[in-house]
Amino acid sequence: MKTLYVSYTVATAISALSVVFLQGNPANCATFVYKTATTETLYTERQTTRDGITYDGIFRNSIFDPFAMMFRQFSGLFSITEGSLGEAVAVNAVQTSPEDRTGLGEEGIARIEYFAFLQDVASLPNAVTVPPGLSEFDFKFVPAPIAGAPTVVSKGWEVASVPEPGTAIALGFLSGSMLMTKKGWHWGKLVNR
Repeated sequence: MKTLYVSYTVATAISALSVVFLQGNPANCATFVYKTATTETLYTERQTTRDGITYDGIFRNSIFDPFAMMFRQFSGLFSITEGSLGEAVAVNAVQTSPEDRTGLGEEGIARIEYFAFLQDVASLPNAVTVPPGLSEFDFKFVPAPIAGAPTVVSKGWEVASVPEPGTAIALGFLSGSMLMTKKGWHWGKLVNR
């Protein structure tokens, strides 16, 4: 009986891992969350073509509006102009929700940069610092010209990889099976109760 149970556990582990490897986690499906003092943005690498233009992926952003004292959320498409996700990176972002701005050309494109090292604010003309008095920064957000807002800079950012849903489910299933093995449980005990 013990041999059968061990075989079942091994088969469960292999099937869970096969879900991960068959589904795969290709580079074009990598998701990263970037956080600053005022923003949190999920970038997912997923090539998307819209209005004849191919973008590198999609993003979902939550940004603090100091004037309204609330967080505002929007999402859209992005193209990497420098670096790669998970590291210091520069992207061009086009908002698609709540208002679609893909058809506005340059007017609808904002530039977002996460620098690897602190930069001198004085090197940015007419920069508005958040918080006031900031002399160095490593994050820069330049809204689209249509927004009519100046450059916003902020000190500090961090990034973390976000697991793909299929991988998280498979690994959760695997860890659950291993926990049941450690505690000496098996499906026969659970079903026969």
